[in-house]
Amino acid sequence: MSLYQAHRPFPFPSTSMFGLGGARGRHNGGGGARGRRGLGLGRRRSPRHREVSRACGIVGVVLQPGSGGCSKDIYEALLMLQHRGQDASGMVTYDGTHFTEIKDKGLVSDVFGEKEMQKMASAGRIGIGHVRYPTAGGVLASDAQPFFVNSPLGIYLVHNGNLTNADELREILRGTDSFFNRHLRTSSDSEVLLNVLADAIHRQHQKCVLNDCCDPETNIQRLVIDAVRECMSVLKGAYSVVAIIDGVGLLAFRDPY
Repeated sequence: MSLYQAHRPFPFPSTSMFGLGGARGRHNGGGGARGRRGLGLGRRRSPRHREVSRACGIVGVVLQPGSGGCSKDIYEALLMLQHRGQDASGMVTYDGTHFTEIKDKGLVSDVFGEKEMQKMASAGRIGIGHVRYPTAGGVLASDAQPFFVNSPLGIYLVHNGNLTNADELREILRGTDSFFNRHLRTSSDSEVLLNVLADAIHRQHQKCVLNDCCDPETNIQRLVIDAVRECMSVLKGAYSVVAIIDGVGLLAFRDPY
């Protein structure tokens, strides 16, 4: 079991599994004291008592070739992260060619019933998952993660944290400074982050194409890493990210704080 929490992204090795309970527990939510009001105990609590931190939970899994699908591992990991968010659940797996996605509002056990798990059983040995506690965005099923963008390459992404400059980045993505004047389907800052990353990969790809000594296909991992550095240079706030990129694999990065 490996957990990469570096200031820069790394493609994951052939076998790893990790779960992130969020941006280091900085989003504290309601908790046990509410149930004590009826007993007249007010908000008093022991100095040693701490409420469970509530924010999104994310997980990424890579299994060795021949190990079968990873959906069960993701499911079990999301159950362990359920306390991080009860609004929505989702996962996507990747077999090297195709993505298989299931996401919806509700608890992990509700979203991933027997039928859904059978669909995911042999869908791929690489996968990511998410449980959502809404700190930014709406409460619709479309706000559930992972989020997807088909260009460049095809990217699925899960994110936990809060981008403090999400509105500014959203306007940039919609304007002429963006590579494609991107249309965003939700109010989630996670979708903003995904499209900022996609824009950065496009720019790095174009730089490589214009360089006679650079082949985009053989240098794709380096281009993605350079794109994530560019992405991190404009993101503000707290964030932990895991993504699957078609033709590249699993990628993770987090804020430098």
